[in-house]
Amino acid sequence: MPQATDDLQLEHSIVSDFSYREMARFVRRKELTDIAKTFTANIDRVAALAELPIFLIYRMTRFMLASIDANEAVLGRSRVTAADLGRSQEIAAFIQGRQGEEKNKFANPKVDDAQGWKTALSHYMGAVFSKDGPTFLGALSLLSAMTTGAWTAYESLATDLWIAAVNLRPNDLGVNALLAKENAKGEAEPTPFSLNILRKYKFDLANSLGTMIWRERKFNFNALDGIKNAYFSTFCIRDNKGNRRGVPEEVKSWFPSSASADLAILEAIRHSLVHRGGLPDPSFRERVKGCPVLKDLNDGDRIPLNGVMVSTHIKCVLEQTKMLLEGVDKWLGCERMRNIDAVG
Repeated sequence: MPQATDDLQLEHSIVSDFSYREMARFVRRKELTDIAKTFTANIDRVAALAELPIFLIYRMTRFMLASIDANEAVLGRSRVTAADLGRSQEIAAFIQGRQGEEKNKFANPKVDDAQGWKTALSHYMGAVFSKDGPTFLGALSLLSAMTTGAWTAYESLATDLWIAAVNLRPNDLGVNALLAKENAKGEAEPTPFSLNILRKYKFDLANSLGTMIWRERKFNFNALDGIKNAYFSTFCIRDNKGNRRGVPEEVKSWFPSSASADLAILEAIRHSLVHRGGLPDPSFRERVKGCPVLKDLNDGDRIPLNGVMVSTHIKCVLEQTKMLLEGVDKWLGCERMRNIDAVG
């Protein structure tokens, strides 16, 4: 598990910018709409995890207040004794009715006291999820799940987007992808595919070339470097011999260096959480050497996750996804010939 810090700062992990939900509306290529919707659903799950602790506190507070009111209304007093157990159904019905009246208050930001409840309850987070309390490990697990969920959302979109683009443009993007294995001299070495593979697709790859290349694992979409390589090797300029002459600046802008560094840190944290239980090793320290909080962790330490760190990662994923989705969507909508002069 991650490092047990004194203050998890869970309230800072709450997603406040939901503009990502509009991505599918602004995609021009309808073939990319479902990919955008899937990303939205994945991030919605991450956002729901972020709000779970504060929502539970809110619901329990409301439940306690409703219970007191129910006891007063049904029993005429606030405390319940063993003699009152036979009237539990009446009390429960009253509470259920009261909760039904307020069920939308917390979820609807237009309700006057909704944000007030969130703000007030955030002050109790440190006490409810204190380091020595029984709920602390569960809160840490939520932060871990949010971290892995954010990376998975980006990885899945980047993969599905590449597949869809190559399926849509087999004559240029597909050919580039097939020629992508450069040798030591920088010359293209076309990837051979067996007759069995062609038979599997019934000799018809017109609309599924990207799917086939992905399934044959020509590129590694499980790592950020592999994702960037796939895009740079596909959305590139090649000469008549198939050798890559460069990558347009437009494509490079989909993976800006500063944002890519943040994504690389998120990827490293996710890998450590999933494969090493949050324990750093020399490989991890090398991958996060640009992060002051993580670069000096020792082998016996654990990753000090908190809400601020997770929030930073989520924002990075949202920004990177927006750039990549909009960039590929624009590229696919442009039918002009791309030549060597376009290379930056």
